[in-house]
Amino acid sequence: MLHIRKTTPPDNRRVTEIWLESSIPAHDFIPEQYWKQNEKIMEEHYLPLSEVYVAEENGHILGFIALIDQQVAALFVHPDHQGKGIGKLLLQHTQSLREVLELKVYQKNTKSLGFYLNKGFEIVAESLDPHTGEKEWVMQWTNKSL
Repeated sequence: MLHIRKTTPPDNRRVTEIWLESSIPAHDFIPEQYWKQNEKIMEEHYLPLSEVYVAEENGHILGFIALIDQQVAALFVHPDHQGKGIGKLLLQHTQSLREVLELKVYQKNTKSLGFYLNKGFEIVAESLDPHTGEKEWVMQWTNKSL
């Protein structure tokens, strides 16, 4: 049975592995080395600063979502488990916790862009990722039932 829970520090290694294994194929327009160079920073800096929830089944973490205030800093599902509704469940969980969510998605990542548009996010601005030089869409979701 799949359930969502808040992470504990021992989860950070597995969450980082999922981030790396998912980032490389999802962002094939960015050199693989970029992701590998940032692996340690992700595990030791970004995850401890974030509010992170994992989707877990039978003791195995399959995906995660990381929040910093109302910003979705990361949403990744292991490639072996994508397309099964896990990302949707993680996003719905955070939508139940916040009235507004914001995120950035690379413009070339059309799969993720479509996912977020389908989940009620709207493009509100354009930005440039200073680390990769890639254009991003700034997206926002607002709980319209309030």
